[in-house]
Amino acid sequence: MDSKNFPPSLAQRCWRYSRILLLALGFFVFGSQDANATHFAGGDLTYECIGNNQYVITLTLYRDCDGAGMSTQEFINLISDSCNLNPAGIALPRDTFYEVSQLCDAQLSQSSCNGGTLPGIEVHIYRDTITLPASCVDWVVSWSSCCRNAAVTNLAINQGSFYIEAGINSTICNSSPTFTSNPTPYFCAGQCYNYNHGAFDPDNDSLRYAMTCPLQGANNCIPHAFPQTAGQPLITSPANSFVLDSLTGQMTFCLAPNQQQIAVAAVTIFQIVNGDTVGYVQRDIQMVVLNSVNCTSPVGSNTPSVLNGGSFDSTANTFIVCAGETLIFELILTDPDGDTIQINPANTNINQVFGGNASLILQNTAPFRPDSAKLFIQVTAVPSNLGVNQFTIGITDGACPIPGDQILGYNLIIPGVEVTASDTTICPGIAQQIQMNATSFSSVGALAAGTFSWTQLSGPTITFDNDTIPNPIVDVPATTLDGQVIKLAVTFTTDTITGSGNPCVTTDSVSIFLSALPLSLNIFATDTSLCPNNQLDTISFSTAISGPGIDLVNGVYTWTANPSSYLGDLTSTSINNPDAIVSGGPGDAVTYALNYTYGLCIGSDSIELK
Repeated sequence: MDSKNFPPSLAQRCWRYSRILLLALGFFVFGSQDANATHFAGGDLTYECIGNNQYVITLTLYRDCDGAGMSTQEFINLISDSCNLNPAGIALPRDTFYEVSQLCDAQLSQSSCNGGTLPGIEVHIYRDTITLPASCVDWVVSWSSCCRNAAVTNLAINQGSFYIEAGINSTICNSSPTFTSNPTPYFCAGQCYNYNHGAFDPDNDSLRYAMTCPLQGANNCIPHAFPQTAGQPLITSPANSFVLDSLTGQMTFCLAPNQQQIAVAAVTIFQIVNGDTVGYVQRDIQMVVLNSVNCTSPVGSNTPSVLNGGSFDSTANTFIVCAGETLIFELILTDPDGDTIQINPANTNINQVFGGNASLILQNTAPFRPDSAKLFIQVTAVPSNLGVNQFTIGITDGACPIPGDQILGYNLIIPGVEVTASDTTICPGIAQQIQMNATSFSSVGALAAGTFSWTQLSGPTITFDNDTIPNPIVDVPATTLDGQVIKLAVTFTTDTITGSGNPCVTTDSVSIFLSALPLSLNIFATDTSLCPNNQLDTISFSTAISGPGIDLVNGVYTWTANPSSYLGDLTSTSINNPDAIVSGGPGDAVTYALNYTYGLCIGSDSIELK
């Protein structure tokens, strides 16, 4: 994706994530206003760009089954400040719903969703394809409803309204991240936890996470009950020790003992491309802290140990692996209560991120017992995953009725290079200069440190103005012929040294096709009538020309006239915009024709005056 379509100044003015650390963006509220809707436990808005300003909008809402029911449709609102557009609200039909209660399989039938007494949660998904009425950099899609769960303990307003939004820059086709982890986790008082949203970005944008205030309307924060804040939504031990990793989205905290809580937290996830914010989504989550006999201690894990390929930076929770290498690392998992350790697929997105290039092997045979295990994780780094990849691994003890879950989140960076200048077609037979551009990937949110080397693989000989920079200019000679192809490659060698002791080396290529395609040429005139009675008149011509890689300076313009006697009435026969100082009598007519030759590409048009 090319972020040059998103001006940095506008990014700073609209969506820079540092601004939203204090207050999430918003402009307007239009939603389902159900006065008795005390059932919302979490939610998010995501979007998928399918081209031509069309987006699949998905509203995902989590319902506390002890509350009111859900409607078969929900309304979203759209607004763009820069385009001064505020279209009517749009109804999203419900696509599906199902139960996602954090209970062991044997006790699901006893959840409140099924008439039982154990806590129950349903997810309701509303989805439809919409067309934005204009290309704007700051579309805000929002949803709101009244009211929040009346039992929430960390907000000062009882049953405040529920509001979430997402930001879309529709001048580029970019999709938001989606989430694999449920935003309604259950925890136990006095225990330490890791929670991760399991964000997956289909465009491989870099993501940044920020704690933001839960909203009851656009730009309208709900105040917190002391001592909680937006950045410290839970009562922890020690106090104020809740941590959100802004790079991985990992939430780490130890809960205060003997303290039952129902805490709402809001997180804004920003999509970053080359340092610019190109979109964001907000996620509202409800964290339930139990202080009961149903609680079990969660599964514990150690710092990953790399066995093969790459290295691990424990301060950034990040693996660095060269393309083509296979990373293998292990985790030692333990359960203090003696429960059997399992992988929780619902909170694991590693295969969504890496597809068939990732695998998990859980070993709990001797010398490991069911309550301790060694987990092997293998990922083959392929060029399609260049850059920053965020993934999660969910582990559980399977305890009944409420399992002790952990979600472990990591970054995996594959350093490399990508040519951002697309394959292009130009006219043969004329000397031209083509700008190349390549982007390197190395660390989270930063361009790679390393060296570039451009080479020519095939085709007519060209020259680089500098073959050791990311953006050289290529000089194409005038001797090129129709049908030839120039293929170039750039190799990037990163300074980052992985566990193998070698720098990462990657290569990408781009092709320049030479084709004598016809040019599109149109002649325009200020008048197409000759003055009668041989009176002189000045008629001005202008032209519009387009074609593969042409400019309007280096080609050759050739005007002709029929009858040819009128050719001398042109002020020039070799420019694109001459004047004709011409006269005529009754029945006279003249046709002026223009050929524009750019190398071996030719365009022509004519216009009649009479």
